[in-house]
Amino acid sequence: MRHRPWTAVCAALALATAGAAEAATVAVHGTVSQGYLRSSEYNYLTPDTRQGTFAFNEGIINFSGQIDGRTRVGLQFLGRDFGPVGNGEVIVDWAFGDYRWRDSLGFRVGKVKVPLGLYNKTRDVDAVRTSILLPQSVYTETFRSIATAIQGFGVYGNLPLGSGSVDYEACAGTIEMGSSRFLSDVLSGLVGAAPMLSYTVEDRIGSSVQVIWNTPAEGLRVGGTWSSLDVAAVGTFALGAPTPWAINIDAKARSAVVLSADYMRGPAVLAAEYTRYEVDVDLTNIPFPDGMGGLIPVSAGRTDRRGGYYGQGSYRVDPRLELGAYYSVFHPDWRDRDGVDSGLGHRAWQKDLALTVRVDLTANWILKLEGHFLDGTGDVLPELNPGGMDARTWRMFAAKSTFNF
Repeated sequence: MRHRPWTAVCAALALATAGAAEAATVAVHGTVSQGYLRSSEYNYLTPDTRQGTFAFNEGIINFSGQIDGRTRVGLQFLGRDFGPVGNGEVIVDWAFGDYRWRDSLGFRVGKVKVPLGLYNKTRDVDAVRTSILLPQSVYTETFRSIATAIQGFGVYGNLPLGSGSVDYEACAGTIEMGSSRFLSDVLSGLVGAAPMLSYTVEDRIGSSVQVIWNTPAEGLRVGGTWSSLDVAAVGTFALGAPTPWAINIDAKARSAVVLSADYMRGPAVLAAEYTRYEVDVDLTNIPFPDGMGGLIPVSAGRTDRRGGYYGQGSYRVDPRLELGAYYSVFHPDWRDRDGVDSGLGHRAWQKDLALTVRVDLTANWILKLEGHFLDGTGDVLPELNPGGMDARTWRMFAAKSTFNF
């Protein structure tokens, strides 16, 4: 039911774009990609990675039109399959009207992409980057569904600053959740093997502010992003009681920061980012044995303090061949980086050395091959690996073919 308002928005934008066709050309672009993932030890990111999985693909089509010199509209549809996420369901990835009053100030309304780091707004567009998988230390798949888009409004602009300039962007509104694995995993972990009957997100408010300084040094940018979110959800479980038991969760990001820098010179691109975020998770109506064979509701809370960083580089050898690499480090608790205090051992970190070969077979067809050499299991989900996670070092292979038009 909640998708119907966005169906109307999409129809309105499509009609507006079509109505402006006489004054401006309507641009249509799209992407179709198919990938493959296989891990040597663990099911990572999807439930079938260890056996190898082709449940890794996207289909994108977008429409945009310039209404006049200051106004444009557009929308993009996305169908995605990533293990159990998406399953090919077509959603509105973004849909907005954009009015650029001047270079220093513009406005967007609708469903807008969230500015977060260097690559969050383009993470679905495989053709614009070298790697297949973005560094999970910053662009984690766990939080992807709550960091992609906001249904609300945004402002943006470019301000001159000496011999350089500053790009800024801010947005606020209702978070587009999709399927939030993080919240459902928190709820499922509370009751062990009891099946979850339903899972509902009730409130989801977020905001993001990004500032990027285009420095006087040609090709060098530095900046940062601050984000906040407040999400409330309810999960119901079958616990042998006459009626299903509902557990409430309220997650608030008190501090979510990404610091970014990149440098482009000729065929070479270098980038580095650092992130740290704290998420307070408060739970109410948790079932607890009362000692007489029944259950009583209790409350609990925890704070997730995650963080990580990466450095990456790519080099365009010739028009058809590009090589890339990154080294990414992630900590599920940045206060316990070596796992000694918690006893987690190698689950306290995950270090990923990724090597990529990108071949542009034609102007519209890209093939990528990527190897990951990993140390630690800090981002590996135990529920996907019931046999345990004893191996500290492991590997993963990824391949992807993408067509663009």
